[in-house]
Amino acid sequence: MDYSPEHWMSDIYESIKNKPINGICWPASHDSGMSAVNKSLHSLVANECNTKTQSKTIGEQLGSGVRVFDLRPFMWLSREGKSKYLAHFNYDPALGACGESLSSALSSVLEFINRKGNEKEVVFLQFSHCYKLGYTEMPVTNIKFDNTVLSPFSVNDIEDLKIDISSVLGGDVYVSDNSDVNVGTLKLDDVVNSGRRVFVTIQDESFRPDVASGFLSIQTPKYHYIRKMNSCVSYSDSINVKSFYQYADTSSLEVMEEAERKMLEKYPTCYEAGDGVFSGLSWTLTRTDWAFGECIHVLAEKANNAFPGKINDYLKDGVITKKTKPSVVWFDYYSEACLEPLIMLNRL
Repeated sequence: MDYSPEHWMSDIYESIKNKPINGICWPASHDSGMSAVNKSLHSLVANECNTKTQSKTIGEQLGSGVRVFDLRPFMWLSREGKSKYLAHFNYDPALGACGESLSSALSSVLEFINRKGNEKEVVFLQFSHCYKLGYTEMPVTNIKFDNTVLSPFSVNDIEDLKIDISSVLGGDVYVSDNSDVNVGTLKLDDVVNSGRRVFVTIQDESFRPDVASGFLSIQTPKYHYIRKMNSCVSYSDSINVKSFYQYADTSSLEVMEEAERKMLEKYPTCYEAGDGVFSGLSWTLTRTDWAFGECIHVLAEKANNAFPGKINDYLKDGVITKKTKPSVVWFDYYSEACLEPLIMLNRL
């Protein structure tokens, strides 16, 4: 192996530096902040089997090659006030758990991006599913009862989130004077030379983009949009990060793989880099029976073990080519073994 997972972008830089950002295959972790279930911040029936999605912390994932992070901020108001954690929750009823704290995750990104040898590494932080768990306080007794349904972040909550991010990563976050910048069309070498190598997106109804301060808009169409519309996605010029992935919503490896292959075969133009769209490959299996299904780590092991062989099959069959390939590949329980096929695709 002629690259290190910690700084793979630097190690293969000559192969990727002149590519548009969306022409690179980015390893991504799904529910990135859930490498552990917080013992004090979890609902009934939430446990590692049905809630934990990664085996490595954000810092460890960075060192293992992950460059795109699915971050879901959460506030458990009755227990931690407005302290923010990363979480994996069902909306209604409010079942799930908190994982790594937001402050720990942001500090890990700061340390990584400024570590010697990582000068050409680029990171995406994609914030979404911004929720809080409120409560009802009983008169006289002052006993607090948590609500049974989550509440979305308010405008002020989103502003506080932006302050949290800026206070740690402000000087490293990518900014632009062009409010309509299409991030996918940017050349990697230009981003690296800008000195600002962390892209921050927030997907929330209460969010207002502020590209000059480093907070970018992102649009990810609803599941199965392309299959339903039988066409690639159309985006507004004002969307900074244009992306899609087709969530399979199945615990069957065969069903998931067939769905992803059919997408690549039927809609190859949607996976080309020219329009700046980040095309996604969701290589994850879903625990469709939340209470009694196979554990997430078992499903992830099946999917991840099959990944290298399936990529080789796609290349052999012409399903993936130098021109037609995914921009972002999402994994549960990401490991360094997931990176090798993506390095191969990035060298095409």
